Amino acid sequence: MASNIDFAIAVGTFFTVVAILITYTLSYLNNYTNYAFTSELRTMAFVTFNSLFSSQGIPSNWENLNFMPLKVGLIGDLYRKPITVTETNGTYRENVTVNTSINFDPNCERSIPNSTVRLYDSLNNENVYKLYNQSFCSGNYLRTADLVFNLTLNANQQKTFYLYFSDSNNITQPTYSLDFPVNVTNITVNVYPEDILSMISPAKLYALRKYSVDNVMKSLGGSLNFNLEISK
Repeated sequence: MASNIDFAIAVGTFFTVVAILITYTLSYLNNYTNYAFTSELRTMAFVTFNSLFSSQGIPSNWENLNFMPLKVGLIGDLYRKPITVTETNGTYRENVTVNTSINFDPNCERSIPNSTVRLYDSLNNENVYKLYNQSFCSGNYLRTADLVFNLTLNANQQKTFYLYFSDSNNITQPTYSLDFPVNVTNITVNVYPEDILSMISPAKLYALRKYSVDNVMKSLGGSLNFNLEISK
């Protein structure tokens, strides 16, 4: 009788332990599945971010084409020319207009709309400017121009400005204007070689609207269910 009771207790204990082991095993497998899914999402997010925000895509001008690119990329080139203006006569100059010539694309190797040109001072304030005597490459893209803008200088003071432009076709032309200057003497203007910076291209961003999410994700090397909406 006692042996039957001991056997029943042993069997009950065995099944209890088995049940606990099964519960822990299922819990572990569930956590592992969640971890694997989370890891997959993180990997996909990393690949997507890298593809979109570290390259121009393949081909690099895919936003201007009418077929799905091999690889979607949202990065474009932003060009910046530093300009220094120096008063050299020891005289205070209030709201004088300076004039200098700019080579935007002398060999017509880019596609620079004149609507993309912006002028900023060293404090990142946008300056009113005007382009005159413009010459163009084919497609009405900017080649060279005279740049004029106003500024105030203390005696012997030097100020730095930055002229930005790009090949984006989705930038609105500024509405301000400036009269062509009279001759200004004893003010030296130096234009330095341009820097090439990276930026998110508005043209590439808008071009995404032409393609389905599935096609974009396939070009990035994966697939994922999510909604993407881009508007101007």
